[in-house]
Amino acid sequence: MNETARVQVLLQPAEAERFERFCTQQGHKKSTLIARLIREHLDREEFETRPVRVVRRAVG
Repeated sequence: MNETARVQVLLQPAEAERFERFCTQQGHKKSTLIARLIREHLDREEFETRPVRVVRRAVG
């Protein structure tokens, strides 16, 4: 099962309306498009191109 993390994005009202119109006209779901744009930006910047393994330690 894939785990997801929630990210909140704050935009000025005019930007939010513009983004909403774009998504509607292009047939995109807002969350899917934002996730894709983030992935593309990180890839373009070549940021941590290798998967990072998260290790959780027990506290005690």
